[in-house]
Amino acid sequence: MAQTRYGNDTAMTTQGQQPPFFLVARNAAAADSFRYVLEHEGYAVSGFSTDFNDALGQICTRQPAVVVVGSELPEITGLDFVRTVQREHSSMRSILFAREAEPEYAKIALDEGVAGLLSPDSFVKDILECTAAVRDGQRYIYEPHRRNIIRRLGPRVLLSGREREMFDLVGSGLTSQQ
Repeated sequence: MAQTRYGNDTAMTTQGQQPPFFLVARNAAAADSFRYVLEHEGYAVSGFSTDFNDALGQICTRQPAVVVVGSELPEITGLDFVRTVQREHSSMRSILFAREAEPEYAKIALDEGVAGLLSPDSFVKDILECTAAVRDGQRYIYEPHRRNIIRRLGPRVLLSGREREMFDLVGSGLTSQQ
C-alpha cells in the first residue's frame, strides 16, 4: 500500500523561500528521517511516496525543484525512477541514494542527470552539503563514491557534459572567451 504524506510547502529560512523537495523511498521510516533532516534545516518538503505510480503523480502535481530517491523502490530501481522523472521533467534535479559504489553505476547515474549522489551510509553533514549543492544548481558526490570513481575511471568522469566540452575546447588551444 502506498504511503503519501505532505509537508510544509512554505518552510522558510533566513535566505528566503527554499525550493521544495519531494522524497521517494522504499519505506516511510526512511522518508521520515530524511524529511526531518531537511525540515530541521528550513527546507520545504512537499511530500513523499513509497509507490512508483503515486510518486510520479505527486511529482507532476506538486512540481518540486528536487526529487530525492532511495536506491531501491518496490517496483523499480532508484536510477530507473530518476530516468522516468527526467523524461517527463527534464529541468527537475534529483538526488539518488545509491548502495552501489561501483564507478560505472555512478557514471551512468551522472550521465542520466543525477545531480546528487549519496550513500545510505551518508552522514547528516553530507546530506546537508548535497541538498545545498543541488539546490544551488551544482553537483554533489559522496566523498567515498568520488574517490572510487576517480581511482577507477579518472577525474574527467565527474565533469558535466558542458564542463567536458569546455575542457576539450581549452585543450585544443581555444581560450574561454572563444
